[in-house]
Amino acid sequence: MTIHTPRLLKEFGFIYHSNLMGDDIPYFVDTPLGRLVEVPTSWLLNDAPFYRHVYGAPNQMAEPDRVVTQWIQEFRGMYRENGCYVMIIHPFLSGRASRIDGLERLIRAIRQESGVWFATALEVAQWQLETDQNTGVNVRYPERTTV
Repeated sequence: MTIHTPRLLKEFGFIYHSNLMGDDIPYFVDTPLGRLVEVPTSWLLNDAPFYRHVYGAPNQMAEPDRVVTQWIQEFRGMYRENGCYVMIIHPFLSGRASRIDGLERLIRAIRQESGVWFATALEVAQWQLETDQNTGVNVRYPERTTV
């Protein structure tokens, strides 16, 4: 990601981006070609930091029970605050039997709450554009700087 990425995405017809962590709700990034929806993510809701193996790194892969408990706790907080809970699940990481069991537990916990919408990032971005929600949260495209 560079300062040019949002403009390039708009230029090639994208309506959203999902790499920034600027808020807990979708927001707009202004570009010279118009607004781009940001569907924000969080390292906390990405399975890679918990499950990937990095050769030579001192960290070790986490137990699914600990990870899923943390994800459920984060969901409860985001639900209470009416946030946008964006999970990033990699099949090669979370596709193992114990981790799939954990994901099923997470989904059961989420489904216990009323009014939860399971959606893709594209569906969230389309909703953001249709409803024009969260217009108070806006990130301006950075001005070009010379180095």
